[in-house]
This record gives sequence, C-alpha cells and structure tokens, in this order.
Amino acid sequence: MLDEVYLAGLSHDIGIVIFDFLIPDEYQNFLTENEDSNLTLVQLEKKKFGVSHHQLGAAFIKKSWPMSETLIDSIRNQDDHEDSVIKPEGLSSIISFAHKIAGQCGLSSGIELGPEEEISEEELEAWELTEDDIKELGEEIQESVQAVEIMVG
Repeated sequence: MLDEVYLAGLSHDIGIVIFDFLIPDEYQNFLTENEDSNLTLVQLEKKKFGVSHHQLGAAFIKKSWPMSETLIDSIRNQDDHEDSVIKPEGLSSIISFAHKIAGQCGLSSGIELGPEEEISEEELEAWELTEDDIKELGEEIQESVQAVEIMVG
C-alpha cells in the first residue's frame, strides 16, 4: 500500500504536464487569464477543456504506464474531494489530503488558482492529527526541500 501511496503522490498531477505538452500556448494563456479566479484549477479546466488535469493524467497513465486500476482511479477521482471535508476513505482521499497539507505548508505544483484550501478541525480529527502535527510536518518538508536545493545547487 505504501508503494501505491508514494507513486500516487509522484504522479497525481501529471495531467498538468500533459496539458502543457499537448497545448502549451493555450494552457499557459488559460493559466494567465485565470490568475484572479475564485474557481479552482480543476473547475476552470473542466469549464474550458471539458476535462481536469486529474482525469487527463489518469487516462494517460492508464494507456502508457503499468499501474494498478486502484491507483489510476485514485488519480482520476481526486476531484471527488474538492469543496468538501476530506476523510480517510481510500487512496484518492490520501492524495487530496496530502495536496491540502502541501498547500498549507507552502508547497504546490506552482499553479495557484482559486481559494486556498484550509484544513478543517473536522479533517484533523478524522485523520487523527493536530495543528501542531501539520506544523511539524511542514517544517520537515521545508527542511527536505532545502536539502534538495543544496544538493542540486
């Protein structure tokens, strides 16, 4: 299970790369035009392209890489947790909650559209975490990022 969680974390936003590869100018214009939107990236993508980067990425992975259906479905279904409280209910919820934690810790895909997602008390309770746990995790992540920055120069 941990291998799938790790692989999901690495590949969950691959659809952004696919959009940028397939339609680089149009996707960059889309991002620029929507910088001040109150909608999320996923909502904007569905509105503009009819598909989110999660859905596009899952389709690409299914066709191109030997990954389990569970993993592919979890990438595709990340959108199911948007605008709701994320509870521990499978791999897609782990991806969504980790994404929310990363955002709160100042890490992201580099694309900042829509409202910033806050971790609710209900989520902390459901995941058996505290605000201090999130702060400590954020500090550990920042230390890891700094170590990688030093390694790559």
